[in-house]
Amino acid sequence: MLDDESMTGAYNLSAPEPVTNKEFSKTLGKVLHRPAVAPVPKFAVKAAVREMSEIVTTGVRMVPAA
Repeated sequence: MLDDESMTGAYNLSAPEPVTNKEFSKTLGKVLHRPAVAPVPKFAVKAAVREMSEIVTTGVRMVPAA
């Protein structure tokens, strides 16, 4: 997509099947060979990323499309 000049504008890219944050965290932990067992409290996420915390704590239902 980066090299194809006919593709312009914004695109949403995703896997064909969405996963929960819990499933994603577990898989990421396996890939990185790190434990992913303790959930991060919502207040900690808010303190770390402030305005963007809503995206992290509530999620987004995205559909792959142009």
